[in-house]
Amino acid sequence: MEVTDPYGNLEYPLHFTKPIYAHANLTNNGNILDNLKLDIFLANWGGWSGCEWHRLDTLGILNNLDACTNGIICPILPGNQNNVMALDFTKFNGFIDLLNDDVSYQIQLVLTAPSNEQFCMTVQTRALT
Repeated sequence: MEVTDPYGNLEYPLHFTKPIYAHANLTNNGNILDNLKLDIFLANWGGWSGCEWHRLDTLGILNNLDACTNGIICPILPGNQNNVMALDFTKFNGFIDLLNDDVSYQIQLVLTAPSNEQFCMTVQTRALT
C-alpha cells in the first residue's frame, strides 16, 4: 500500500488535516462485496510501557461507517484489483485536534460485508495533525 496526495505524489508524513489517498492491491477470493461497513482503528507508538502500539479510544466516531460513502470504492469485485481509498479525516477535526502532532501512528481499516467477510489493511507512519 502506498499513500499519496490528490495529485498522485507520495505523501510522507501523512497529514490528517487533508484527505489521504491509499492505493492498495486487493484480492477478493469471494463474491461481490457491497454495503460495506468501515471501522478505523488508530494507535500510537511508545507510551509508558515502552515499545508497542497503543490503541486510541475514538469514542466510536470512526466505527460502523458506511464504507461506500467514506472513501471506499464499492462494490469490491472478485479477483485482484488496484483500489484507491480516499480517507478524509477532516470530517473528524474535533477528534483529530486531540491527537499529538508529528508522531508515529498505526491506521487499521477493517471493511465488513453483510456476510461478515472482512478485508483488513494497516499502515504505520508518521503523521501531522
